[in-house]
Amino acid sequence: MAPRHPEPRSKRGKGGEGEREEGRPQEEAGDAPGRPPTVPNAAARQGVAPESAGGMTKTMGKAVVMVGILGAAAVARAQSGTWADKVTVKGDLRYRYELIDDDSKSDTRQRDRIRLRVGVEAKANDHIKVVAQLATGSEDAKTSKEEPQSSNQTLGEAFGGKDIFVDLAYVDWSLLPDQLKVLAGKMKNPFITVGDLIWDSDVNPEGLALNGSVEAGPVSLFANAGAFWLYEYAPSAKGKPKAAKDIKLYGAQLAGKIRLAETVYLQLGGSYYAYDSLKDASVADLDWKGIADDPSKQNAYGNSTRRVVDGSKTNLVYANDYTLAEGFAELGIWVGIPITLFGQYVVNTDADEFDTGFLAGVGIGKAKNPKTWELNYAYGELEKDAVYGQLTDSDRWDGGTDGRGHKIQAKYQLFRNWQLSATYFMNEKKISDASHTYDYNRLQLDLVAAF
Repeated sequence: MAPRHPEPRSKRGKGGEGEREEGRPQEEAGDAPGRPPTVPNAAARQGVAPESAGGMTKTMGKAVVMVGILGAAAVARAQSGTWADKVTVKGDLRYRYELIDDDSKSDTRQRDRIRLRVGVEAKANDHIKVVAQLATGSEDAKTSKEEPQSSNQTLGEAFGGKDIFVDLAYVDWSLLPDQLKVLAGKMKNPFITVGDLIWDSDVNPEGLALNGSVEAGPVSLFANAGAFWLYEYAPSAKGKPKAAKDIKLYGAQLAGKIRLAETVYLQLGGSYYAYDSLKDASVADLDWKGIADDPSKQNAYGNSTRRVVDGSKTNLVYANDYTLAEGFAELGIWVGIPITLFGQYVVNTDADEFDTGFLAGVGIGKAKNPKTWELNYAYGELEKDAVYGQLTDSDRWDGGTDGRGHKIQAKYQLFRNWQLSATYFMNEKKISDASHTYDYNRLQLDLVAAF
């Protein structure tokens, strides 16, 4: 039997060690981390307050859109002709049991959660395809903002309906087949991700991106770039200054992969991310649950902040800019089963202290075909201002920065498109201050059905 090539675990649009082959319904279904949402008021969901009627209408509207997408795709597949051949529908449903042991809380939390994702990919022509995806998610009742790092919904809200959001909506324009393409809209992460210190795998950036690649024998080279909107401020009244500067994120990445032998590959890469105008930006504006003029209800996800007093109002603002330099590496070996060693390092060049993060781990096996299995382990540490906290992995030490610890994961492919997995996080939070450091442990048991 000829030796088998090991498959790289790192991919564009994926995040998190041990989850790099997973992610979006457009690709192989799997596990994506999720952050605990705020549970909406049960009475409000029953139609007691006038606002709830609008919320119900929005939810019904999104459900109608989802049914319409599935219906149109089903009709297309049932018909003969080119239209049916150009449309692909994929999705997944995950059921999760979760146990959280947070030493800062009085009790251990147990809950069941679901995540549903349904996506459509349509080819407009030989060069352009359109991707749309709806997913469950959480919207804060007070701010009306959606959580960016999670598509989970917690069960146990008096049997109330679950929110559906537009998770993806972008155009993929292939300028040179298999070599150069442009993405525009709300897209899957266009960057190669080996670890999840910078990107949670559920975060879908909004803006423009460019992906390029070229192969020469055993060597593959990749170049990626993006310009994204993090927060856009509407203009003020005529004659008055704008409330604040728009906040944008610019990124560039170079990577290379070389096949050292039939059963060995090595991938190395570096990334540069620059957040424009994040220093002195309002935490309340960027925090999906942040309440203006109430610092106690504004979450910077571990990042350093300072208070700004304006008359009777007090708000938190970010104390630093974030210009990130990242290096990553991945070594894959086939020894009858695939084994992968991977690592990630990041530094924020704009911070004077607490500015670095690292992650290292190993993956053994690949849960893909029926009766196959996979084991993953990683240790990570992320200092307070190493990255912008709201976009990093939301499960490890409950998301954000200023934490360290272990992640252990096992997967088993029960049947085709039917996977079981268990993940355990053993972490510490608030590591920047030893007198306030505490333990944070989390267990997740998942069943995922893809279609």
